[in-house]
Amino acid sequence: MTTAQLEATLRLPGPERYAHFLAEAAGARQVWGLYDDGWALAEGSRGRRVLPIWPSEAFAARCAVDLWAGYQPRPIALDELFDHLIPHLTATGTELGVFYTPSGRGVIPGHDRLIEDLRAERANIA
Repeated sequence: MTTAQLEATLRLPGPERYAHFLAEAAGARQVWGLYDDGWALAEGSRGRRVLPIWPSEAFAARCAVDLWAGYQPRPIALDELFDHLIPHLTATGTELGVFYTPSGRGVIPGHDRLIEDLRAERANIA
């Protein structure tokens, strides 16, 4: 993906970025977070903690700015996301924020919807 394509994708409205995220993450069978002695977190609109995730290393790296400067992209296999990370996030009251941009918030679909959407997208690929 070229820099121009990356920037154009980041400018898409949230629902379109979410659809792009589903297709890319399901195809790669992984998502990406930012990590530096712990995962990068954001604050959601209701004051809850949010773990941002992206469909690729390039998008995660593009968001490693400001509060997340120094964080490095780290992959998370979908099986790890489904089996371990989401149950932990649920237990700690942490949301998943899908496809944040450097200047704005991501989409927060809820854990169950994200799992359902990613599994459906994976089934479409297979």
